[in-house]
Amino acid sequence: MKNVTKHITLFAIVLFCSFAISTAQTWTSLNGPQIAKNVKDISLSGDVVYIAENDYLLKSTNGGTAWKGTTANFTTPSVVQCIPDNSNIVIAGRQNFFKRSINGGETWIDVT
Repeated sequence: MKNVTKHITLFAIVLFCSFAISTAQTWTSLNGPQIAKNVKDISLSGDVVYIAENDYLLKSTNGGTAWKGTTANFTTPSVVQCIPDNSNIVIAGRQNFFKRSINGGETWIDVT
């Protein structure tokens, strides 16, 4: 009986592993910006992606193929969040303050 149990267990493991391998996801490189050395947060809405990085708030408008810095008048953002329905509304922040942009990161106002 022990051999039957071992064979059933082994068969179940092989079956599970083959199923897991066949349903594995594939990943596509976003060609991340070369200056992004320490990403703190990522937010996306459709093809628009924002990255809060050690020194910059970066934005891609084509799903990560090309990147540019926003005109954020602060450095070292820790978090970033864009609105799913409107990627032009962005909130970024770090310890003790948040800033908001309603035009995709071109201009910023303090959030109190």
